[in-house]
Amino acid sequence: MRPPFRLCELAGLLAAAGVAAVLLLANPGADVPWDAEGTQAPLLDAFWYMELGAARAEGFDPEPLPLYDPPVWTSLVRVWFSLWGGSLASAQALGALVGLTTLLLLWRVVRAGFGPEAALAAAGALAVLYPWVALARTTLVYGPLACLALLAAALWLGARRARGLPRAAREAAAWALILGAGAAVRPPVWAALGGLALASLARYPRLRPWAVASGSALGAGLLAFVASPERARFIAWLERQGGFWALTGYRLRVKLDPDLGLNSVLGGWCGWGVLPTAGGAPGYAVLAPWTCLAASLGALLLLARRSALRPAARECALLFAGWWGTFVCFLPLFAPPLRPLRHFALLAPPVAALAGYAVACWTRSPSPEDAAEGTSGKLRRADPLVAGAALVLGAALWTHVSCLALGAAPGRAPVLAGEGVLLGAVGWGVATALRPRRRAITGWALALAVFGAGLWRCGRAAAHPTYVGAAARAGAQRFLEADRARLLAGPYAPFVGLGTGLPRLRGAWIITRPGFLERTAARLERTGVTHIALDAAQAHSARLVERLASRGLRCVLLARLPLRPPRGEAIAAPLLLYRLEAVPRTPR
Repeated sequence: MRPPFRLCELAGLLAAAGVAAVLLLANPGADVPWDAEGTQAPLLDAFWYMELGAARAEGFDPEPLPLYDPPVWTSLVRVWFSLWGGSLASAQALGALVGLTTLLLLWRVVRAGFGPEAALAAAGALAVLYPWVALARTTLVYGPLACLALLAAALWLGARRARGLPRAAREAAAWALILGAGAAVRPPVWAALGGLALASLARYPRLRPWAVASGSALGAGLLAFVASPERARFIAWLERQGGFWALTGYRLRVKLDPDLGLNSVLGGWCGWGVLPTAGGAPGYAVLAPWTCLAASLGALLLLARRSALRPAARECALLFAGWWGTFVCFLPLFAPPLRPLRHFALLAPPVAALAGYAVACWTRSPSPEDAAEGTSGKLRRADPLVAGAALVLGAALWTHVSCLALGAAPGRAPVLAGEGVLLGAVGWGVATALRPRRRAITGWALALAVFGAGLWRCGRAAAHPTYVGAAARAGAQRFLEADRARLLAGPYAPFVGLGTGLPRLRGAWIITRPGFLERTAARLERTGVTHIALDAAQAHSARLVERLASRGLRCVLLARLPLRPPRGEAIAAPLLLYRLEAVPRTPR
């Protein structure tokens, strides 16, 4: 039975949505905060996924790239830019719309599982979750993917009220959404499948023997793949198959850590929140420490109260815990540096949901209903499952604190994890000794830390914006207009040309492997490209310029536009804008 929707709940939801809207819409066209990512790659790459819709809104058709052109997202972008025009501000507004939709879906899912108090706390935690706010402003496709995963969770939980064919259809749609999004757009969204699988086992206990058998076989196969010396040969074989399998092999070769081992895997599991990221930015737990701590506490509380949870609450808990656990478990398999603002955007909904449950549960005074369910009073110290989880949490927290505050190397993670087990035992003993009233006081302190620290960090970033990317884009557009450009190509073409009406090519073939330089040069000459916008960080950009010169196309450097913070550190490589000129061939 659904809890009634009250006026105070509406006020709380509107407050959370209002805070999120202000943070997402503030400072149109501002850079990604430099302490969150270290580069402007999320801002620049976001336009690759919007280029097909943006170009059609401007009246021309670019080259299709199925990997970067999700059908629904492309159609939404086309309608949006047709209504509001193509600019950094309108793109940011689209990201805010997706972010607010994500917040409302999270509130809806958590309310169906954990109740209205936890839903409001989860919505508030997401509204001030610093890494999520920083990414949602860029309109990168990982934000819509997180929204899509929440839609699948809502379909799954909503299927409980149906019977027969409608129920099966909703459940199948939830699975199809996640599987299709991972296959068509980006595989990291498949982390949500872990939550759907656990929720399916809770709803259909008869599947558990089959799940144990298939899960064991999958785990054994994964371990064999990771430990096999023939891994590189197998990946090369996949790349030769073509189509989807070739793309899978390419992603494995690029993303998989070539130095996988016990130490690296344990280090990734225990220290995933503090490992170095692209551009030298801090890890996810460093960007949102109190929210991650509250989420860990929420997982422990759900584990401790597992026998008293309603079926809907149990499925919701398994959905979010499995989503989070699958993401973190597979994270160490991939090569550093990590990208928190990209892949970790998919981690925001489960982290906010579990943090919201912890805040709502830890701050609430015991009620007669809680006593009837056996969930009030002190936590059970003798619960071995929860005690073991507390030890693991202590190991992870101590590893994070040691790497962050004490300057320990992430490679010492296994040793630090052993020390953290002892601290986890002490922490679990203190937590089980807390009486309900004292626990409520600590709960309000935790709520203040989650919401206050998140709001302070997001507000500080909003109060000190930078516009390096916008300035580089405006400068490039002035050069292109003065030079009478007719066709622009290159990895920065979607970012530079948005809203100008200038025909452009994303040029995935320009930034591809060095072995394709000859084909790239021939294609540039054949398509009549007049200007190219290259990334100076790409090592083969210089080789491409040399190859074009050998074919009779001279690259004249028009501008070298910086993409770095105002302090002056070379955090990101500059944008190079070239004009292509045909060199007259002298007869022999």
